[in-house]
Amino acid sequence: MSNEITQITDNDLTPENLDRVAAQLQRDDRLPDDRQAQWDAEFRRTMLHLISLFEDGPEVILQCKVADQITRVFEKITHNLVAAGTQKRRELRDLQRDDVGIEITGNKIEDAEEQLKLLRQQYWIANHVYNMMRHDIRVKVISDSGVNWGQYIPADEMSRVKRVKFRKGQLTMETYQANPQCFYSYAREAGLVEMPRDDSHATST
Repeated sequence: MSNEITQITDNDLTPENLDRVAAQLQRDDRLPDDRQAQWDAEFRRTMLHLISLFEDGPEVILQCKVADQITRVFEKITHNLVAAGTQKRRELRDLQRDDVGIEITGNKIEDAEEQLKLLRQQYWIANHVYNMMRHDIRVKVISDSGVNWGQYIPADEMSRVKRVKFRKGQLTMETYQANPQCFYSYAREAGLVEMPRDDSHATST
């Protein structure tokens, strides 16, 4: 039987092909589908059991709070991992740029690549659990408790929601008529308009 060597040309090394290879390698590092399904089922059972320990009366409200806070914890973990991964990619690019082809710099690059790979794996796990908590477990707690405490708002959307609420509460015709000199300050702080501050260099002539 002859050995066949796959010939790879520059045309094969497109960003799309490299992304597909990277995605496949990441999938290879994960649990097989059947074991992942078992893990998911066990995690779901454990979380629902923990939340259900708060059973009756006022404790039902605690179910809602616990479900929300656990969801928020994993969301925060994913955000931290994204930040760490972004920083590590920058460090890796610097190492690759400064590589002079010796063992020391090569080892540093390998270490950074391994750390980045670990961060990717951690992110996949944390983000997977976050989505389970947000779209499955939290929804079931709402259904079982009969208490709907509203839509889950991701942290990166909270500032926008707060601006909208502030805008609705503050930016009215009555506000403008009562405080015309302060109205644009309110609007700027609420994010409704983008205007330079009075002390901004952009207003200097």
